[in-house]
Amino acid sequence: MTSSDRITEDGVYPVSSSRRSSQASLVSAASSQTQTQIQTDSPVQQLFHSIKTCFQSRFQELEALTQNRLKRSRFYGWRMGVLFGSCMSIFVLCCNIAVVVIGSIAHSGYQNGIANVMYGEASSISRWSTFFHLLINAASTVLLASSNYTMQVLCSPTRDDIDTAHARGMWVDIGLLSFRNLKAIPRKRAALALVLAFSSVPLHLFYNAAVFQIATYNEHNITIIEHGSHAYDTLVVLSDDTQPGQTFRNLSNAQWKQIYGTKFVADHGDLFLSIDRMAFNTSNLPTAPNTDHFLPLYIEKSNQEIIHNLTIESADWIRYNHSTGISVDEGIPVSMSVKLAFAKIIEPHSRIQTSLYFMVTVIAFNLLKLAIMLRVLFTDRQDYIVTLGDALATFLKHPDPVTHGKCMYGKEEMMYYLGHASHYAKGEEKDIEEYFSARLAGTWLPQPKPYFAFITYDRQVFLALL
Repeated sequence: MTSSDRITEDGVYPVSSSRRSSQASLVSAASSQTQTQIQTDSPVQQLFHSIKTCFQSRFQELEALTQNRLKRSRFYGWRMGVLFGSCMSIFVLCCNIAVVVIGSIAHSGYQNGIANVMYGEASSISRWSTFFHLLINAASTVLLASSNYTMQVLCSPTRDDIDTAHARGMWVDIGLLSFRNLKAIPRKRAALALVLAFSSVPLHLFYNAAVFQIATYNEHNITIIEHGSHAYDTLVVLSDDTQPGQTFRNLSNAQWKQIYGTKFVADHGDLFLSIDRMAFNTSNLPTAPNTDHFLPLYIEKSNQEIIHNLTIESADWIRYNHSTGISVDEGIPVSMSVKLAFAKIIEPHSRIQTSLYFMVTVIAFNLLKLAIMLRVLFTDRQDYIVTLGDALATFLKHPDPVTHGKCMYGKEEMMYYLGHASHYAKGEEKDIEEYFSARLAGTWLPQPKPYFAFITYDRQVFLALL
């Protein structure tokens, strides 16, 4: 065995000179191949390669600079989330104040704490009401999301809180909003978290009720007149939209059936139907009937059912007996042809109103939430462990002696290790002890579990009640 093939005392095999020379030749061949490839590239390809390399280096420098600035910034990590939530809360607060101001200057202002924001037809007011409530739901969602995130930050433990809990044989939750952590954090933070939680209740109760719709509906009568009569001529004049003082509106048969065939009629009053023809049962008529005996005809307090009975066959021919309740065997018309309809125009009284007292309540709790968010953002200097990434960073930097070497334990194994009874396992105490002893030793044992096995029994009952 030569000197180059001998084993050293440390167990290191020296590389022979022939092997070193072969490796050097490989490196030289690779570098020469790369240089040859670069030299054989066209000038356009070389320019493109240079630009690409320049952009990549600049992008990496910019990314590193951005990360350094973020780390030096006051609003890094969870503070950025609280800052965003505070900005959204300020925006919602301004919108709420704007609603109060609009209510005070619109129309006659507030009367007994109620203001009329806008008037219009019932259908239009209904659409506006839906739109306003969509905005309210969006604003409340933004406000509650900001509040919940700040609550999660306040309920998140610091490293000192975790070490204290582990020393007592307890544990805390990380990465979620957990009221269980309230027992492991200082009382001041717990009180702020509870204030944020309970201040959300009035928002749920009063926010949607602060803006509401008032829909007015009209009782109406139906008058059936003869086409070409004096009453008809008068209605023609009153329905002329080219003349001032129009009080009636011309309607086709399809239109008046659609308007008056609903449960509630909002923007129209009494209905006049012009009849030009009548249909009789001629088998019971010895002579030609006199139509003057049947018109005009009045139907008081019409409703959806009456309109349905009148137009059961069509809107062009209405049933006479359904409007009077007289049998058709007594020489009366069977049906009447509607030539034209006149509907009385009623000024719409449907409106959207806002409650001053409800809006003031919403603004007050909005201000309360915003004050707590700003307090956490600008005066709190603690390093909360909000996410699992924060937990990994702190435990890698400063290992916890209680959990050291147990990173592969699940929650049930850790609870068993800490001496807490587990609600996951069922059976004899001896079998449970053998099961967890094997799990702690690193042995995986299959065990079927129902879906609800991962939450405690009290939470199962709470979800069932919901």
